[in-house]
Amino acid sequence: ISEHGAQGIGLYRTEYLWIGLGREPTEEEQFRAYSEVVCACRDKPVTLRVLDIGGDKMVGRSHVHEANPFLGNRSVRYLLNNRATFRAQVRAILRAAVMGDCSLMYPMITTLEELRACRAFVAGCKRELEEEGVPFRKNVPEGVMIEIPAAALQADRLAAECDFFSLGTNDLVQYTFAVDRGNESVAHLYQPLNPVILKLINHVVQAARRHDIPVCVCGEMASDPLAALILVGLGIRRLSMSANLIPRIKELICRVAYFDMQRLVDTLRREDPATAAEVAERSRATPPTSSTPNPLSTAMFDRLISFLRETLWRSDTTGSKWLDPLVRPLCFIILTARNCIRDGAMLHASALTYITMLAIVPVLALGLTSLKAFGAGDLAEQKLLGSIETIVGALDAAPDPDPE
Repeated sequence: ISEHGAQGIGLYRTEYLWIGLGREPTEEEQFRAYSEVVCACRDKPVTLRVLDIGGDKMVGRSHVHEANPFLGNRSVRYLLNNRATFRAQVRAILRAAVMGDCSLMYPMITTLEELRACRAFVAGCKRELEEEGVPFRKNVPEGVMIEIPAAALQADRLAAECDFFSLGTNDLVQYTFAVDRGNESVAHLYQPLNPVILKLINHVVQAARRHDIPVCVCGEMASDPLAALILVGLGIRRLSMSANLIPRIKELICRVAYFDMQRLVDTLRREDPATAAEVAERSRATPPTSSTPNPLSTAMFDRLISFLRETLWRSDTTGSKWLDPLVRPLCFIILTARNCIRDGAMLHASALTYITMLAIVPVLALGLTSLKAFGAGDLAEQKLLGSIETIVGALDAAPDPDPE
């Protein structure tokens, strides 16, 4: 993850634990596996998708012949019909979530009743663990994977009862066009950039925005350069893809101005292309312009916050009592700006960054003057000067943004 610049795991496929063992793992085996992943990611988020078995992935008891397994007893349908399997996995996830930033996601949700059934089941597992005195995280976010047109069309209702969305574009495209992308004779009908798909995605994004929940895109669409620009222009802030593809997409998004991605989407809305080919053609006719690296980076603010907290806030120098009232509000201001960037409130506002950061420097300088006036120690004075130099250095060499 760190090697390729990822900011977490957007989709952890738990079914591969079943496939690797060739059988159903126990609760303890799952707990150890999930804990290892969450701990390895440290403070970075991990989204664990509950067992997505069925279709082309058959293991153990799930290997039952069906005329059409892709539309049959799979994913949450299988889990709700096999409560013992669901119970062991949910308990393992809740226990592992104590180790770090972990979320739970339900695949192939098609109705509101299914989501409610899943959430009620998880609530029951929490009560069991609490009664048994087993440590677990009570507030694990529960999300929905939007990969069925029915789910996309009722995104507003689903958003009201879950914590986040993950757009599974591979299956969303397949189910929308009733096409098997692995079948060469009909593969040409698999069209992620078809206007129908873009409208479904936009509908989901707007529903998520209305209910103030995050939305991530998982699937091959996120790693396609043109599609990635369109997705960000639509308002997507999190893209999940194979690790080796992250550097290319990350570099592209950092290089293109957000305004141009929005302009591309506005052009598509205005011209209303009718086919995937026309979307590609209109997009090529609206080339984005390269931009300078966006200094509004969560990484930059994280480093500043860490520096202020570790070097100044927790200082045991003579002047720390004067530094404390100064550093606390500074950390709050910087953290607020950082969260605005993370949530996409400001993606390309270089001027705002410079104004914000330059405004902080005089405040620190005022603090330095106060230290001198009160006769604080030289070490405290040096540390405050160091913080000013750090901020000025960040202004001179702002890093690239880090899309999630």
